[in-house]
Amino acid sequence: TRSVIMKFTALVLLTIVHGGFGYFCYSCDNKSNTSGWYDETCGRDPYYGHFDSGGSGPNHVCYTRVHYDGSDRVEIYSTDNGAEDGSCYDTGFAIECYCKEGYCNEDLCQHCTTAKLSP
Repeated sequence: TRSVIMKFTALVLLTIVHGGFGYFCYSCDNKSNTSGWYDETCGRDPYYGHFDSGGSGPNHVCYTRVHYDGSDRVEIYSTDNGAEDGSCYDTGFAIECYCKEGYCNEDLCQHCTTAKLSP
């Protein structure tokens, strides 16, 4: 119990130092040997695993990238690219969907029945 309290306190302090109270996003990659947080369950829907410390700026968004290039790779992270909430993009090798609420990037972009080409 003490360990949980210490971890929670550290997370709160990290969030404050990071720039205020933002929202948290899930964070994982189901492909090993990448720079991301490897989790073999990352491609499961819904994903309720690892999360990052969140962001607080106006451009902060959570996202999911589902590759359709035959690799079965799924990346779930956050970024500060300012994508519109609910937007979907086709990168030419993956579908990306963006959202702006805490823990909103747990699915595999099923709502992206039509996606814009990535800018």
